[in-house]
Amino acid sequence: MAEILDHYGFTIKNVVHDPGRRFQHTYYADYDNGIYFDVSMMSKDYFDFVGKDILQGLSKMLEDGNQLLSPKEWDSFYLIRMPLPMAVYDFQKRFRDIPTDQVFDVWYGIYKRLDYSFGMWDPDVLEYVFSYPPNTPKPEPGENGLVTIYSGVGELSSSPDQAISWSTHPGNALWFANRFHLGTALVIAEVDPGAVVAYYPSFRNENEIIVKPGTIQNIRSADMLPADQENFIKLAAPALFDYMRYGRQARKFGYKNETGFFEYLSNTFSASFS
Repeated sequence: MAEILDHYGFTIKNVVHDPGRRFQHTYYADYDNGIYFDVSMMSKDYFDFVGKDILQGLSKMLEDGNQLLSPKEWDSFYLIRMPLPMAVYDFQKRFRDIPTDQVFDVWYGIYKRLDYSFGMWDPDVLEYVFSYPPNTPKPEPGENGLVTIYSGVGELSSSPDQAISWSTHPGNALWFANRFHLGTALVIAEVDPGAVVAYYPSFRNENEIIVKPGTIQNIRSADMLPADQENFIKLAAPALFDYMRYGRQARKFGYKNETGFFEYLSNTFSASFS
């Protein structure tokens, strides 16, 4: 690898490796020139197939200067030719160079592309970024003056008392908890409006609310039914008539029957009452 990199004007000294990652664990990281690329798959077969073209293009960028970094087009800089794990690394070295009216949006552009990333961020970086909040709507507090928030907790989630990303809608939180089938709980909490950094209302934006670390109050887990066969029957039974009614309408519009789900329901209910 050292010979290949040297041939194209790069140096093995800029290669970083994270032994804790199973794949995409080795990168070329040239902070000064803003050039990053994945070398974890730089085998001979891969290099002959696509790696040579990639390195030739990057070599020209090294000679000409990174055209995204020079005019400081931050959003494009972190989105184009920047491996996502390296975006965190680079931002935390460069964040004070970003204008204060842009620094939160640039950080958020990286943050929202990551799952379970809270532990990656230096607390001093977050404190600086959060001191320049964006101009977003304010969430509506309840009668006690606090905002009720929800978080879908998974096996890889940070501790709720330190989490910074929440939702004002339990449905969004549940979706996140079940996204990778790793959900363990729906957490409910409250936060003072003064600790809210940004709020992105609407279901499409996940009703996401960014809060300062360590400002969450009254944390508790929702009392939810476990997703086992017995409880599935209890939950599905009230909706069966709606399924049947909507199914008839769907057939009128020409949709074909998808029998697998209803066969499962039929077999499940038959087994439960036999």
